Amino acid sequence: MVDITVVGDEEDVEQTEKNLKADESRSEAGDDKEKEGEATEGEEGDKEAEDEAEEKEEKEAITVARTVITEGLIRSAVHEMLKSNHDPINVPPAEDIELTEVKEMMLSFNNIYDISNLDGYEQLTKLQLDNNIVEKITGLSHLVNLRWLDLSFNNITKIDGLSTLVHLEDLSLFNNNITTIENLEAIKNLNVLSLGNNNISNVTNIRYLREFKNLRLLNLKGNPVCKDDDYMNTICAYLTTLKYLDYELIDKAQFQRARDAKLDQLMELEEKERVAKEEEEEERNRNPSQLRTTTRMSQALMVCLKPSSRMIRITTRSKCCQALLKCLRNMVTTPLSYFC
Repeated sequence: MVDITVVGDEEDVEQTEKNLKADESRSEAGDDKEKEGEATEGEEGDKEAEDEAEEKEEKEAITVARTVITEGLIRSAVHEMLKSNHDPINVPPAEDIELTEVKEMMLSFNNIYDISNLDGYEQLTKLQLDNNIVEKITGLSHLVNLRWLDLSFNNITKIDGLSTLVHLEDLSLFNNNITTIENLEAIKNLNVLSLGNNNISNVTNIRYLREFKNLRLLNLKGNPVCKDDDYMNTICAYLTTLKYLDYELIDKAQFQRARDAKLDQLMELEEKERVAKEEEEEERNRNPSQLRTTTRMSQALMVCLKPSSRMIRITTRSKCCQALLKCLRNMVTTPLSYFC
């Protein structure tokens, strides 16, 4: 009995010691994990702080990098462009370049946020302002000889400020924040228009481009409007002069299919266009006649008002002036005999 009890106690002691050692091991492991967890949390906190600091530095860097167009920037850009297009040996130093004679200018990747200080560069036919941070189209109205303008990869939200650029043929507004195609009426010679990667969503807005009879290439790829089921039919039905859409050649058969699908709308629109054109022609034909009559009256008046003229008395001259002014105000056809 005694031996059995002793043996039992020894086994219990050994088991207890094993349990205690296991508990100690688990405790030590728990402490290690807790320390590792605390270390990990500390590292994550440090990483978040570093990320925030880097983000703040980037924002500050962007703010500092905002630039405007200066003569120094223009000289440097023109000099680099000339070196890339010609033998560098024959390119004069930047300070010796006659800027007013420059016809092409590339001001890309300069963080320009305001288009200004381009006075005196009226000879420009090509201007690249892509990959900047421009938000509004300004400062270009005097560059009336421009034929090629690149404003892609900016922050522009509205098409504006281009009404005087009547010779423009190639316009890129790719990758901006534009929502509406508008304010391009004066650019009748437009041949290439790139509006891809914007926020244009209204498919009916595409009809606006119908009056551009010289338009051959249109890029709208990347706009919400491209997902519209009626996108292709609208393009091909209303813009029949196009050859390329989203940089792909349009199948000629697609134009006929689109016209058949929108025949009623097209016939109504074409009738409105015909009436508007006739009214415009009538107005144009009417005005030259009025202009010629007014010119003849002006010539007669000048003769009458000569100090040496014996045709009419001074009182008659006064009556003549009043009648002519009335005629000019009302733009009516008045016989010359009225002035006698």
